[in-house]
Amino acid sequence: MPSTPRWRVPENSPTTPQRSESDVDSERLVILEELAMDDDSPDDVAHRMFASQLFADHPLGRETAGDRDTVQAINAAEVFAKARRIAQ
Repeated sequence: MPSTPRWRVPENSPTTPQRSESDVDSERLVILEELAMDDDSPDDVAHRMFASQLFADHPLGRETAGDRDTVQAINAAEVFAKARRIAQ
């Protein structure tokens, strides 16, 4: 009977991503740039205003990327904690 191969997941794999605070800071800048680009598009501004009025306090009335205040306020520890909760 052939032996069953043993598989070992390397420590540095997609299941154990390497993250750093600078990664969060870099992504924050990207998101802030995207939000600024949306403000330059009349279609995006109109859609955002319409959705916020139509859906009021429902999550559908909010931007998926957040707003400038929330993006600037979140820190790396919060991002990593959320990622751990999702991965469980």
